[in-house]
Amino acid sequence: MNKIKISENLKRNYEDYYEEGNSEWRWIGAIDKAKNILTLCKDLSINSVVEIGAGEGSILKRLSELNFAEEFYALEISASGVETINHKNIPNLKKSLLIVNHYSFFKKLTFYHSIKSHIRTIVKNDSYFNLKF
Repeated sequence: MNKIKISENLKRNYEDYYEEGNSEWRWIGAIDKAKNILTLCKDLSINSVVEIGAGEGSILKRLSELNFAEEFYALEISASGVETINHKNIPNLKKSLLIVNHYSFFKKLTFYHSIKSHIRTIVKNDSYFNLKF
């Protein structure tokens, strides 16, 4: 699999979705999501994490604040999401990229954990993201 296919309708829906930048309600949701992730991973040693469908990066930002991992990566379908993530200056964020353009880049890396907190509600075939990075 060399290319991720995203429906035109989904691309249109998310194209400018994050243009307003940071959102308070996403940040509030990220606090609890990060807490749940920490609870689930409490006995694990985490080196690197990729968030697939990272949105505006609120979860990665919170996990970074909590020193959850040494390296963070973000994959997003929305250019406005990638731009917002990059403006957050998240410590230890190594890359934030559009999934449709950079899938092959991420296939070359090794990730210990992936986060898919949002895409499970919108992706028809989740096997695209059960990747062996």
